[in-house]
Formats: sequence, structure tokens, C-alpha cells
Amino acid sequence: MKNIEGAPEKNYWEKNEVVVTLWGVNGQFTNQPWKQTGPTQAGTLPMQRTELVKQVYGGKEGAATDFFVWKNISMDVYLGQGYDYLMFQVNTAAAGHANDVVAIDDVSLSGKANLTGSPPTLPDPFPTFPDPFPTFPDPAATFPDPAATLSDPSSTLSDPSSTLSDPSSTVPDLDSTILDPATPSAPLMASGDPIVQISFEEAIGRIAKDAAVEDEANDAMLYGGAEWTNEKTGGAVKLNGASDIIRVKGSEGLNQGGPCEQRTVSMWFNADDLSAERE
Repeated sequence: MKNIEGAPEKNYWEKNEVVVTLWGVNGQFTNQPWKQTGPTQAGTLPMQRTELVKQVYGGKEGAATDFFVWKNISMDVYLGQGYDYLMFQVNTAAAGHANDVVAIDDVSLSGKANLTGSPPTLPDPFPTFPDPFPTFPDPAATFPDPAATLSDPSSTLSDPSSTLSDPSSTVPDLDSTILDPATPSAPLMASGDPIVQISFEEAIGRIAKDAAVEDEANDAMLYGGAEWTNEKTGGAVKLNGASDIIRVKGSEGLNQGGPCEQRTVSMWFNADDLSAERE
């Protein structure tokens, strides 16, 4: 970077101020660099951002070492589990004097950070939000009467000598693939070429690649608290049912009016709550 101050030394209020910022961003975003507020949400989909690095050079209180002809600057950054995008931004102020010069050249991200000790603690880019519709016990629920009469211990039991069913009777031979819940009764895709095929095998990042052979890849994007996990068929994505989204961008093959008038969606899923009232 180059930062040359052209104003007279007595005009300290005219000293160049250079602000270097690096943001980690997940999701679709926009940016207005002149406002210096960082990336903001674009559209209706959620966006998370984390300010990873911010360094100020010069300004009214800037030291003499903040002004130089050319200087190599290295800043360590901890990326955690990674981000969809890294946004690098440089802003200047009070650099309007005729002899002022601010220049940036050869920006790169490489190697491992020269960190000592434990990594710095950064805000969670995928916070888990509380359930906005928690389920509470029904105050009008009826509980068993503690004074209820127990069954009569002298009641007549069934006759143990009663005739059991004939063990030699023929039992229908059920298909073992139906009895075994771990075995699918049909392949994931029965026939035809898939428009979208996402296996969730990446295990890192926020993008799940589309493996179908198509002109336009319909990659999926993970938002909120969606996280990678390992399940029966290999990689998978774990959802908390409250703040997670997996979004596949639109394409001609998916949208109505495309080449396919009818569509079939097949997937593996494992639910931890199978009660009837859950949607």
C-alpha cells in the first residue's frame, strides 16, 4: 500500500485516512462502499456477515509510520468454518489535497494465519433463534384419577390350556426390504435423468453442488443454522426446524413453464419427532 500526505504538516486535519476492512458474508448481499457500513441484505433471503479485519492508517491522529511510499502489509484473519464470500474494501478520507497519493496493489489471501494460542472468538455467523411458536402443556388436560379403583386381583385369567393357533400355518412371506426401515423400498430415482441431484457430500462451506448433468447447475445454498453431518447415505445436512433454509436457485427446468410439465421429488430424511401434530 502507498499513503503519501501532500498537505503541509500544520494542516493536521487534512491528513489522509485509509480504512482497510475484510468481511465474511453468507448469503446474497449488496454493498455501498461510500457509506462504509459493510455488506447489507439484498432481497428477502437472510444474510449473515462478520467483520474479520479492520485497520486504520493515518487520519488526524495518525502517526508518522502511517504515511509511506510503498509498504507490504500483512494481517492475520481467522476464517472459522469458511464463508460464501469474502469482501475486501478500502475507504479513504481527507485525501483531496493536490499532492495526496493513496494506492493499493496485489491483494492476496494465502497460507495459514500466524496466530498464537487459541483462535479469536468471533460472533456466530449462523445463530440459532428460539422457536417463535413453542409448545406448552395444555392446562385443561385431564390426568388419571389417583383414587381410581385398581383391577380386581381375583379376576379370572384366561385359560392357559386354551388352544393356540397352529404354528404350522402358512404365514405370508413379506419382503424383507419392507420390514427393514434402513433399506429403501425403491431406488432414490426410479427412471429418467434428474433435473437436480444434490448429494450433500461437501461437509464444508455453505454450497451443496448439483451433480445432475444439465446446462445450468442448480446448486443449493445453506442458510441459518443448517449444518453438515454424516448419516446412512454419507453426507447430509441437519436442520433444526426453526431457522434453517436450503434454497435451490430457480431455473427453466425447475420453474413452471419449463420443459417438464410434471415433476417428482425424492429424498432421504430422518425425523427426530414423528408425532402426528407435527407438520
